Amino acid sequence: MRWGSRLAVALCGALLAAAGARAEESVGSESVPIEVTILEVSDQPGEADPRCERFDKLLRGQIPYESLAVLDSHRRNVPVNDVWTLELPTQRSLQVRPLEVTNQGTLLSLDVEESVQGDFRVRRGQPLVVGGPRYGGGRLVVVVDTE
Repeated sequence: MRWGSRLAVALCGALLAAAGARAEESVGSESVPIEVTILEVSDQPGEADPRCERFDKLLRGQIPYESLAVLDSHRRNVPVNDVWTLELPTQRSLQVRPLEVTNQGTLLSLDVEESVQGDFRVRRGQPLVVGGPRYGGGRLVVVVDTE
């Protein structure tokens, strides 16, 4: 009888540990890896920035520019329905909030202060590109990607 009781306690402990691990996985899966890159596009020729190769392929033909520079880049795992606020070089804020994650992509709420506001479905490998305000000798472009 004692052996049976010990086995029952061990099985209950194993089941509780497994349930706890699954609960931790589900909380972790509600976090969305997001990368935000702030670019400056300009009509003036400039030096080639090696960090811009990927973005040049993405933007060429969509936005007219002579030069492209990466001003800033941030990565963060953002829990669903949490707001991630970043400051743009213009002293305005950018807010990103993942609303939903499905097989069709991540639904993000995006708010560029005094500029663009909306909900956008971002598919893996197809970043969201948003034109921003004037900055320096050009314009800001915000690229939001989910991994």
